[in-house]
Amino acid sequence: MRTRTILLLTIWFVIIIIAMLGLFYLTFYTESTCYTQIDNAKLVDITPRGGMYYRYELTAWDERGSERSLTFETSRILRDGAYLQVQVAPLRGVTDWTEIQPDDVPAAAWESLGTLK
Repeated sequence: MRTRTILLLTIWFVIIIIAMLGLFYLTFYTESTCYTQIDNAKLVDITPRGGMYYRYELTAWDERGSERSLTFETSRILRDGAYLQVQVAPLRGVTDWTEIQPDDVPAAAWESLGTLK
């Protein structure tokens, strides 16, 4: 009986460790890249929090042209019409964004972005 209890506790311990490692991996090592265009009509003023004053709720597309919704906060109003390359993590959401030139947007994403104009 005691051996069985120790075995079950060991199995549960291993399962919990594997789940924690998986969560850690998803949180810090799996980011995808999306592309969007700033539309200041979709800008929302928010209560200042952590130096962030504005929230954008935009549509973005990946390199294959798959659509997704993005919500991220900024400390300043971004240039209307600017193209962004956005890094998105599964659990943390938008982790980074960079303004890019239109020529840097992949073709599939560019075709989808064309519908915004």
